[in-house]
Amino acid sequence: GDVEYLLVHAPDAVHSRPGTALNPLQADGNKYIHNRRSVADAPLPVEPGDDFAHTSQPPTPTTPKTPRSPTSATSATSPKPRRVNQVLSANLDKRAEIAVKGSTSLVTGLESSLVKGTAEKLVSDHLVINEFASPKERLYVPKRKQGNLNFYEEELMEARLAISNSPALRDLLYGLYQALPLEDGFLTEKGYRWLYKKLYSRVVKEGQRKDCEELAATEWHIESGGDDEMDFPEFYDAMFNFIDMWCDKSDEAAYVAYAETMVAPLMRDLKVEKEKIRQKVDVTFMPPMLGKLLQELKESDLRVVQYAESKLSSQEVYVAECARLQIDPLPAVVQALCSKGTQMKTIKLSGNSLYGIGPLIDVIRMNTSVTQILLKSCNLEPKSIVVFCHLVLLHRNLSAVDISGNQTIGARGAMAIHRMLCRNRQITVCRFNGTVPASLKPKLNSALEANFHSAAICREDFFVLSQAFEEMDDDCSGAVDIYEMVEFFKTHDLKLGKTGKNNKKGGVVNKALTRT
Repeated sequence: GDVEYLLVHAPDAVHSRPGTALNPLQADGNKYIHNRRSVADAPLPVEPGDDFAHTSQPPTPTTPKTPRSPTSATSATSPKPRRVNQVLSANLDKRAEIAVKGSTSLVTGLESSLVKGTAEKLVSDHLVINEFASPKERLYVPKRKQGNLNFYEEELMEARLAISNSPALRDLLYGLYQALPLEDGFLTEKGYRWLYKKLYSRVVKEGQRKDCEELAATEWHIESGGDDEMDFPEFYDAMFNFIDMWCDKSDEAAYVAYAETMVAPLMRDLKVEKEKIRQKVDVTFMPPMLGKLLQELKESDLRVVQYAESKLSSQEVYVAECARLQIDPLPAVVQALCSKGTQMKTIKLSGNSLYGIGPLIDVIRMNTSVTQILLKSCNLEPKSIVVFCHLVLLHRNLSAVDISGNQTIGARGAMAIHRMLCRNRQITVCRFNGTVPASLKPKLNSALEANFHSAAICREDFFVLSQAFEEMDDDCSGAVDIYEMVEFFKTHDLKLGKTGKNNKKGGVVNKALTRT
């Protein structure tokens, strides 16, 4: 629409930079003037022997970048540009900047004053409005044409750039990358277009299908460097640029939270697609990390047998595992574990800063009678949470789990918790506040609620049993003895749930009325 028109008919106002993926999705913005990356983002010449330096751009405030267009600086015939560290434009609202300039990024070393000057010119030319615009004016101006120059101060740009090294963000996006349809470990244009369409529809509500397809084709050429495939570093750069342009804050937690809100629906959609594939082809879907986990469990099987033959206690198994992993046993953990056998009912380690779940793998596996495992505020990282969820799938006596207050997990961790709740229906209490982001909690709460109800009697059956009890209790004593029950069932049938072809509700049936 109007964004593409500006890109095509006002090329002087657009500074495109190759290597910013999914920029078209950034057509709406709250941070300030469009594309943080757009300003002064021209590609550097490729020198012989140059390696591609891969560093994601810092996240920008909530201003979406401007969608790329065929008029960007990189053409289909130009060589693949050298990837460099990029700095965001000073003080411009991400979405607004992108909407006008296109999805371009600043190259490290360029003066922020140049970027800021470009942003200010966009405002003076009335292509975007700044943070001083009146509330009424903002009401009638699309978000992608609004900006905030404060996002382009040099200090804030450096802070945004630093977020590109976030382990949590990288882990989250790697989970998405692995879930996409890859060929030999690389993302193809088909998978990229599917992802592009999903993101575009989320952030550009008024976007048209034709515009989306054209932008996706252009962006793919730019982001893949003209190749037929895209590797994870390129994918990460692209997604980071997208998040940086649309997130309305400039701290790591906000970037991760925004990424989770975008990734969670995609993971759900991808799961549906994989289920369709499994219906057509005999394919075994391996969840993330499952291959490595299976190898670890296979090795654990051998250790568990040896520990059982040696009749080691939970305490001794933990100490032995710490020695194997070359870490010091935590006195508080040693004291919390049983010194006699492996039949603990409760494993309570809350408040201990653990070295990960590694030393406890065999302890948890050997205590098959455990009913509660409490790991609150143990500083467990996402991978440990995933492994833990796999460990308790077959603990049929386990009813309560507390993993709250640990490091924030992403979509992969949430999927592991959901799988645990679906596979082990005995778990009716699962606390994960502070570990699972709010955007991923609804699905987990639904699974937990289903477990709770499956372990309880339904309302209809309760009334059936209540009616039967009242009829048995002839003397109204509030208790039923064996003789009253025998007399009752001589003349009555008791049916629970829905029965028969017509799904008739169950109830107390007088046999005399049904005899022939």
